[in-house]
Amino acid sequence: MDRSSLAQRRKQIREKENDISKTNSSEKAIKKNKIVKGKETTRSIANKDPPSATTLRKGEYEPQSVVPSNTNSPQAPFPSPLKGNFSSKPVKVTTAYNPEINAELVVHKLLQRSQFRDVEEYLQSVTKPDLFQQALVVATHVQELKKKHAEDLETLDQELDQYQEKYRSVTSNLAERKQIYEEQEKEKTELCERLERAKEEIQSLVSTIREHKNKFKSLEQTKQEQVQIIEEMSEIRRRQEEQLNVVEKENEQVLRFAKELQEQHTKLQAQMTMIERDCKRFEAELQEEQETNSKLTVKIEQKDQILEWMSSELEDARTQMSTLQGQIQLETISRHSVTQERDRLQQQYQMDRQDWKSTQEHRYTLEKRKADEFRKMDLELRRLSQALSRMRIEWESEKSQREKSEDRLQELEIFFDETKVHTQAMEGEVQQLKAQLNGVK
Repeated sequence: MDRSSLAQRRKQIREKENDISKTNSSEKAIKKNKIVKGKETTRSIANKDPPSATTLRKGEYEPQSVVPSNTNSPQAPFPSPLKGNFSSKPVKVTTAYNPEINAELVVHKLLQRSQFRDVEEYLQSVTKPDLFQQALVVATHVQELKKKHAEDLETLDQELDQYQEKYRSVTSNLAERKQIYEEQEKEKTELCERLERAKEEIQSLVSTIREHKNKFKSLEQTKQEQVQIIEEMSEIRRRQEEQLNVVEKENEQVLRFAKELQEQHTKLQAQMTMIERDCKRFEAELQEEQETNSKLTVKIEQKDQILEWMSSELEDARTQMSTLQGQIQLETISRHSVTQERDRLQQQYQMDRQDWKSTQEHRYTLEKRKADEFRKMDLELRRLSQALSRMRIEWESEKSQREKSEDRLQELEIFFDETKVHTQAMEGEVQQLKAQLNGVK
């Protein structure tokens, strides 16, 4: 149920309470007016026409009186002394009473006799069996009324006990609900604090991700510059191959050395192709990292190291190419110093090879270390994401439980208001029944 519907329901209950109080007050006022009017009318009728005052109200049963056929006077339950129907002999009146229907009428008639002061005349005109029959009817009516009132009082007492038990249970439930609600509010505050901490951590992670994105953009720019440098190096390598072909025709030793250089160049080409493949693979990985923001930090660091290694290798290649160009020029100028240069180049090649192996080993160790760091960071990010999801689920469950508890509290308040209204109505009915019993007694 919505809060608006619950508020409307409360308004309706309050309006019902006001209507019940108004109706009770109006009924009491109407009863008082009826009693006053009845007294005034009976007094006026007694002054004007006392015999006609004993006639019953419209729509009620009138007892038929048997009168001799010679008399043309209207039917009346007893002779009226004011109209000249004085008789020394008692007139027999036969009435057909039905106790189930005419009990209230008989009681009303007997009460009117005392008001109009014609009890003696009525006793003279009515026989003993009729009086006994009327007394039986009145007694049975009184006994039935007493039984009904006793049964009604018992039922009312039982209902009051039931409502009291319900009221106690409702109050106990309300106390328990209040305790549960306070506990839930405490848990809610704790969860809100946890969520704020998680939000702060998320904001810090977002800031770090943005920093890494900026670094990645700068790395892309450097990568483009390195690609241009690689193209320039490839052109230079082609020129060097042409120069090596010329040197091969001049001297066999130079050819052998050129073959060795070509082998080195092929190796460098394979390395360059591997580097290009690595670059493409790194670009694909970077696209995947853009989709998954949680893994950007570690992969960007790995790529930074790989790009640094590539730049170091490119610088080594530049140095090697520059040395090769100088060697080729020296070989064309001086054929006699080819052997010496070859030995020196072999020594330099061995040194470079050793340096390359050492750099490869260092790079492998760095990659292994970065991979371990990446795994650790990935595990931490997964743990944080799982904790965030758990916190969100707990917060949503607590929110739903709080809404359900609020709805239940509102429903209990409505039920309490309804029971209050019903108890007030029952108390009014009990008071009315007590007043009726006191009046009958």
